[in-house]
Amino acid sequence: MKKYLNVIENEELNCRQYYLLYIGMFLITFNRCFWYFIIMGKSFIEVSANSAKDGLSQHFTFLMYYGHYLRTIIRSIFIEHTFQIPIFDFNIGFGDDIVNTLSYYVMGDPFALLSVFVPMDKTEVLYHFLIVARFFLAGVSFSVYCRYHKLTSAYTLVGSMIYVFSGYALLTGIMRYFVIYHCTKSWLLLNF
Repeated sequence: MKKYLNVIENEELNCRQYYLLYIGMFLITFNRCFWYFIIMGKSFIEVSANSAKDGLSQHFTFLMYYGHYLRTIIRSIFIEHTFQIPIFDFNIGFGDDIVNTLSYYVMGDPFALLSVFVPMDKTEVLYHFLIVARFFLAGVSFSVYCRYHKLTSAYTLVGSMIYVFSGYALLTGIMRYFVIYHCTKSWLLLNF
């Protein structure tokens, strides 16, 4: 490994070479960090009988609901030609405003828009994909930040792996909405 980092440090990589190397390092590191989940067939959805974990009861459920909600709107516009957007649902708690409830959980998250393409019984696959995609994009955003500040490819690659797979990122990463901060922090520091 040290031999490869010396090659990277002595020779600056172009953008394509860097991101191909980043993808390879990300896949290796992700598999090493989450091998237990992969081998044992465990889910990234946090579930616990003894404590109030929000993964299954709230975030996963509302991601599934959001996909159904978006499909309902699309069906009303393009198939029924009625343009009826549901704004209240008695199935949310004791009855609640849909937009206010979804704005806390999924609305405003561009990744959650993918739920419109996924049937309700396959939402768990989408949930897992979104967690992995957020980890990946957190490293990409950190890499963009480092490359903007003209750091070498070796430092950028090692820094992005540390940034993505730090203890804090791993503990909060399974709680899918905390990873959004890791994705956006580098962009905020670049003043975008």
